[in-house]
Amino acid sequence: MRTSLILALVLVAGCATKSEMRMLPSDAGTKAVYRSSPDRVRLACMDTAGELGFKVKEQTGTDAEHTFIASQGLSSGSSGRYLRVRLSRGDGDPGEMKVFVVVRSKVESKETAHTDGLMEKDFQQRVAKRLEAK
Repeated sequence: MRTSLILALVLVAGCATKSEMRMLPSDAGTKAVYRSSPDRVRLACMDTAGELGFKVKEQTGTDAEHTFIASQGLSSGSSGRYLRVRLSRGDGDPGEMKVFVVVRSKVESKETAHTDGLMEKDFQQRVAKRLEAK
């Protein structure tokens, strides 16, 4: 019993949570800048998340900024990932949208950290491809 409790605490300490995703710095993750309308960029991000098997769990937004958190895989347990996408208007150009993408495995390790980084880049490439299509 005691060993099970210690093991559970160790596993929880190395797990990403929705709360941790919310608390990440606003500029965390892989950044890309797109020249398109805010609605079009947001839709491209939402579609890409769905294409990759993520389900949106929460969204917040204003005219200048929009953030959503999604999860992939089991909602409880040790497999799956969280995704946070933060969109904000460009500093000087109103036609510019900055997108920050963070992917974290629910159980973190060196291997999953590498894969998460690759998924962030893949996400941005897919969004860019969607925005190129007319």
